[in-house]
Amino acid sequence: MHWKIGEITFCDQTLTLTCDDNKTQLEPMVSEVLRFFCSNPKVLVSRDELIEQVWQGRIVTDNAVNRVITKLRKALKDDPRSPKYIVTYPKKGYQFIAPVNTLEHISSSQTQIQGFGLPIGEYKTVLMPISGIFAIILLIALYCIFHYNQKSTIQLLTDVNAITREPGLELNPHLSSDGNFLLFTEVNDGNISLKLKTLHTENVETIEHGPETWEGPGVWRKDGKAFIYLTTTSNSCQYFMRSFGNGKLGTPELIHNCRSGSYGKIIFTHDEDLLIFNESTYPGGPFYLYSFQISNRKITRLRQPLAGLGGYSQFDLHPTKNKLLISAVDKQLSTGLYVIDIEKNAFYQLFDSEGGAVWDHSGERITLLEGYPANEIVSYDLEGQDRVVLYSNSHPLFGLNRHSDGQGYLFSTGAQDRNITYYSMNNAVTQTLAATSVDERLARFSYNDNRIAYISLATGSEQVWLYEFNTQRRVMLSKFNKAQYFIDLKWSFDGRFIFALTQDGLFKISLNSGRIKQLKIPQVEISGLSVKDVHTIAFSLKGADKWRVHYYDIRDDKLSSEDPKWQFVSFSTIAEDIIWQDAHGTYFTGIDFALVKSEKIQAIPFVVQNRFNLQKQDNLWLWQKAKSRRYQLYQYDELVQKQKLLITSDTSDFDWQNDKLLYNSIYYANSDIYSISVDNVK
Repeated sequence: MHWKIGEITFCDQTLTLTCDDNKTQLEPMVSEVLRFFCSNPKVLVSRDELIEQVWQGRIVTDNAVNRVITKLRKALKDDPRSPKYIVTYPKKGYQFIAPVNTLEHISSSQTQIQGFGLPIGEYKTVLMPISGIFAIILLIALYCIFHYNQKSTIQLLTDVNAITREPGLELNPHLSSDGNFLLFTEVNDGNISLKLKTLHTENVETIEHGPETWEGPGVWRKDGKAFIYLTTTSNSCQYFMRSFGNGKLGTPELIHNCRSGSYGKIIFTHDEDLLIFNESTYPGGPFYLYSFQISNRKITRLRQPLAGLGGYSQFDLHPTKNKLLISAVDKQLSTGLYVIDIEKNAFYQLFDSEGGAVWDHSGERITLLEGYPANEIVSYDLEGQDRVVLYSNSHPLFGLNRHSDGQGYLFSTGAQDRNITYYSMNNAVTQTLAATSVDERLARFSYNDNRIAYISLATGSEQVWLYEFNTQRRVMLSKFNKAQYFIDLKWSFDGRFIFALTQDGLFKISLNSGRIKQLKIPQVEISGLSVKDVHTIAFSLKGADKWRVHYYDIRDDKLSSEDPKWQFVSFSTIAEDIIWQDAHGTYFTGIDFALVKSEKIQAIPFVVQNRFNLQKQDNLWLWQKAKSRRYQLYQYDELVQKQKLLITSDTSDFDWQNDKLLYNSIYYANSDIYSISVDNVK
């Protein structure tokens, strides 16, 4: 790939820098570091992250890294005292500050214009004798013909058929290469199971590994003679492979023990001996991508962009090449599509997108879900242009996958409604609040108990709403012009503001005026939002691959940091209920930092999906634990050392105020798997 860095052109294939016809040859490691910087411009990168990504985790001394950085600065003619390219932040890392753009070079001797069969170079020969004006006209005409012919090959999808009608929610469809056998996951009555359906007989077989295990998703090998799938229990995570022939299943073969609580995905590549899977390092943490060599059990972490929120939970293999299409939120909190070239161990960005994307059947375009609420299948070229709507539905679509017929796709669809559920811990009574026909989530009690703030899609985009218990009245508070994805909400102690953490940053919303103000914080990953006092909010920022507590004074917009020993803190109006977590993951409480002695509490994840998962009131603790893709909310009495299950919810989020809880319940109806393809009936 070629990169434009200011006036310099960098080629990572020839390892050269070119400027004003002067060419500089780079050493291999210097080129690797520069390629990494070009892929992650403006990002503050710690030394550990640089070693992990460029040296692939090999043992490297600080002096070796310093020498490579020094050589790169020399090649770029960059003065470290007044840098134009690489800024060093002592004890924090490096930041590449120069403007970077990718350049695509296409050989004119090889490129042909569709429909004419002649190289562009031959057209140049034909055009040379023609006067300038006619040459321009002819070139424009040829471009229009090329563009028209290319776009006209995209066929709309009109032939829609339901291929499952099970009683639960069917997800993750994958067809065998001959189109006769369907693997899918069914969620029903709190259980998750992997199903194998023979389409011509309608027979459905369940892939089971025990009553306490949930299975799926599963993926076929290219030849249809084997498939691989995930199994998970409360304390295990495993990938199995089974042979399949003549309609009969082979014995499960354990392939890999993944980290407990990872809930990942695994696929075959075009090399039958090579698998790709994703895995999180801790429950609720970001996913990273790895390759797995079946023959020697070798695991290698792929070269990939720096993981932000969620990491790389979505990925799709190119139909003919060992290239992955991944969707992720980066450390600037923007969402984009990337390609990882597995064989070259390299990656590059395509364009910004909200995700849910797969390669099309040609591998020359991208197909993704768009619209509100994700009810359109849309095709783009690899530059994010030439948008074509292939299909529209009135219900949301999810789980997009290519059909084995070489033309169509599979997806799940059906009515889905996420509602806010109120639960009384005294009498176990539940009640649905602020119910509409669209999703509501992230419900938060105000400190005076008479209102809640929550996120709703009622206007077609996520906005902050308020609900009053006394009047049962709901009203929209925020009016964001740009679509936001909200991560967390918090009330100020005095009830004057709502603090909203989104992918784009942290915002303060006035309840009196509805005015929205974006707070001045660095564009890095944020987790663990809480309110310290009337004037101060707290949150943790990730820098140099470590979390650290920070404070923000809303009066003067000043940002300050806590002692680096503390990575997270959840404040409360009651001093004894403040929870601290140090850099080693140990819990302390209160303003005197009393050590939490309970081993059970010490084992609970503090932060899940960038929100606090553990809360405390007096001697009682509450937390959620994932099971069968639902979330069980537990209460633990530290005095009597007894634990009990309170409720099971559908999302990893809850709020607790005195004896009352808020959580999410999702209701599904007629959620089945459909195939959609080109109608070839003339």
